[in-house]
Amino acid sequence: MVKGTRTVTDLAKFIARAATHPQPASTCAIDSWTRSAASYLDRLLVHPGLGKHAPELIEVVTDVKRDVYLLDTLPLVLNHVDLAPTNIFTNDDGTFTNVIDWDGARIEAFGMSLWSLYEYFIDARTSNSVYEQVLEDGRTVRETLEQAFWRQLWESTSGALSLTDAPAIRASAMVGAVFRYLDEDNLDEIEESGGDSLARAKMFIPSIHAMKIVESQVEGH
Repeated sequence: MVKGTRTVTDLAKFIARAATHPQPASTCAIDSWTRSAASYLDRLLVHPGLGKHAPELIEVVTDVKRDVYLLDTLPLVLNHVDLAPTNIFTNDDGTFTNVIDWDGARIEAFGMSLWSLYEYFIDARTSNSVYEQVLEDGRTVRETLEQAFWRQLWESTSGALSLTDAPAIRASAMVGAVFRYLDEDNLDEIEESGGDSLARAKMFIPSIHAMKIVESQVEGH
């Protein structure tokens, strides 16, 4: 538990660091997720494959579309596109030592890479019952890790971000998740083949949509 907490808090510090080094608007490409989010979400909402194979995600995507304008209120930062464990080096105690594979890094609104917390450090392990274990304080291990992450992120972004930015950060996290898990080409292939390879989208998008941002910040302050 101590090791896991140390890892997610170091992940929070790493992601938060970018907020203290904002980039000029001119560095955010026209085809970035930030700039193209609104049009991409519009296309997803009318794609027949989404309604047929993942109707439960339509409401979530609609919510993201409603809040996409909030991206303009966030700092533009250097965003690592794949914060997977294979790209993160840690000590035996869980502390970060290095992050590699920056080839695909690009300028995006802060928060686009927050999906990594849920895919790799929380939800990827929900099949392991230890993460649903209830601790002495009444929280599950999963809840404890999530709250530790957000508490550290708010602390590390103090002065750059505040509680009023929580809705925008949620919107950015969701835009990043939608681009990662709902690929138009994949939806086209599903329509043509009749298959369904949206398992990851169905698992992670609702989980990220339910993230406890505000609650964790209140507890941490």
